[in-house]
Amino acid sequence: MPWFNWQRDFGGGDNGGASSKHSRETFSSTFAGAKANGANVLCWWVFEGDAWQIKRDGNGAPAEIDEAVYADVDVELELAEQHDLYYVFVLFSAPSHLPAAWLENSGQRSSLASALSVLFASYRDHPRVMTWEVFNEPEFDVWEKRAKEEPVKATIKEIASAVHANSHAYATVGGAMLDGLPMMKGLGLDYYQAHWYDYMSSGGWCALCQTYEEVRKRWNLDAPLVIGELYLSADLENPHLRVEDLYTKGYAGAWPWSIFPDATQDKFAIDWNSMRIFAGRHPDLGPRLTDALPPTSAAPTQRLSFRSTALAGGPRAEPLQVAPGQRVPNDVKVTGTINVKALVAIQVFHAGGQKVYEQVVDNQSFGPGETKPYSTVWTVPGDAASGEYVVKVGVFTPGWGKLYDWNDAAAKFTVTR
Repeated sequence: MPWFNWQRDFGGGDNGGASSKHSRETFSSTFAGAKANGANVLCWWVFEGDAWQIKRDGNGAPAEIDEAVYADVDVELELAEQHDLYYVFVLFSAPSHLPAAWLENSGQRSSLASALSVLFASYRDHPRVMTWEVFNEPEFDVWEKRAKEEPVKATIKEIASAVHANSHAYATVGGAMLDGLPMMKGLGLDYYQAHWYDYMSSGGWCALCQTYEEVRKRWNLDAPLVIGELYLSADLENPHLRVEDLYTKGYAGAWPWSIFPDATQDKFAIDWNSMRIFAGRHPDLGPRLTDALPPTSAAPTQRLSFRSTALAGGPRAEPLQVAPGQRVPNDVKVTGTINVKALVAIQVFHAGGQKVYEQVVDNQSFGPGETKPYSTVWTVPGDAASGEYVVKVGVFTPGWGKLYDWNDAAAKFTVTR
């Protein structure tokens, strides 16, 4: 199920989003039919095209996921529970559909992974989120010189790492064909994919001509292999035998294209009768809730947040009173909820509103629940105004991007004369 409304399923809201009344009703009836005919997993594209749902900062770098995306994901996970289905969420339709700098600039690549980390962490413990798929068919972009291989691989590796750091889901890539598998090795993927269509019926491309074990040995694979797209329409002779053949040959899954054929250019439709025949012969098909990662509550977890504390004057009781020339140490602690990089700013303000001191540390890496300590010292100048001063702590995306958290009164002290 690549999409129902191109670029609108996730983030479209009432304008074609999955949470809209028409989409939700359509999905519910369609999913019920798919489940009745033996489907267990739906592979669904999220940010196809130019990924407009990822907001950019002033330099065009990725900053954050549009909040509307979460509302649509929440609805789809409710439907997954209702119809006992699992999702493979495909993040990007092709490397070339993204700004080249997001892949080629290491800082922007890291910002992309950080923005996506919030999405991954939001559904960290949801058992219906089986997989996050980084790209669809990235090899074609590389082979046809639309994207450079090393930045593509670096992006896959960094996003896969973000998946593992912030969720219990698998990470994969929707490989175009079998001979693209070498490009995917060593990137931290939990299983591989290769798409297979009838024009790939000769040579090393032919999935139906080889067992998984033969493919594994040929390419020295270290993980299972799913046939992530295939043609399974009613014009085939005994189409259920095509899926049966892939099952017998040891592949880990087979996902026919596509549930909404009228939404796609090729109009390929699934023969549901063949799916039902195949599924009826194999009670071992999964996943099942008892197998899902993890077998816990399906409630979404907390999204990205930070909290900070500060103690003016170090380990001593407040209120602190100091005179010009004295040193004011500030012990600050910042805690994040997910794996992400951030800029931490520690500032001192006079009660009148004037900022008198600032210390900034950028590109700080926070693990889930990790607390980082920061120590600063402000020496009160001779001309400092008397009165109350406030220590403030801000947490931003790297490079003074989006504000994550602002503690407007982390600590207080007084300057006297």
